[in-house]
Amino acid sequence: MCAAVNASTDFAQRCEPAQVARPSADVAFGVVSELPRRITTLRGRTDFDRLYSTGRRRRIGGLIVISAPALSDPGRVAFVASRKVGGAVARNRAKRRMREAFASVVPNAAADVVYTAGTSVLSAPFDQLVLWMKDANRV
Repeated sequence: MCAAVNASTDFAQRCEPAQVARPSADVAFGVVSELPRRITTLRGRTDFDRLYSTGRRRRIGGLIVISAPALSDPGRVAFVASRKVGGAVARNRAKRRMREAFASVVPNAAADVVYTAGTSVLSAPFDQLVLWMKDANRV
């Protein structure tokens, strides 16, 4: 915001932004000891068709987990929420919650996995969702 101006000041001086002392990200949030691991995602219809036709299905809590042996070296993962979960906002929220819960779990590197959200993914406590993810990756 520009300060009050008298006629003798030029534009650059009168519209300088106020300098705000902000802590650095290291101070405000703590130093991150390691970079987050990159998740390789499933893409393409052929990958999904292979998983849906040959994969093993199981229901764990509010998740439906479909897994098959990985074709590539690191296993890949996909997060799916159908319209049964709700509108676009609810589906995106369910997928965000599953991705965040998955980040706290060590994934099975030898499998391609599709996690499908049920309606209870939205209402379940986050700790319960993490337990479901751990159970899904154990088998």
